Amino acid sequence: MREDIQKTKLAKLEKIKVAGINPYPEKCERNLTNAEALKNFKAFKEKKTLILVCRIKSFRLMGNA
Repeated sequence: MREDIQKTKLAKLEKIKVAGINPYPEKCERNLTNAEALKNFKAFKEKKTLILVCRIKSFRLMGNA
């Protein structure tokens, strides 16, 4: 099953590249800080594109186990 997931991810990555989008851009223009997004999340009444910047520091496959 892991191979299927990897193939799916690679296929999605290829679609992004074919569309002319750099999946790993060097720079990104954010329009909101993470703190502002969390603070005002419920206040967003209309659909809006939010550009946030973050870094994943840890990832656990097993949750809290």
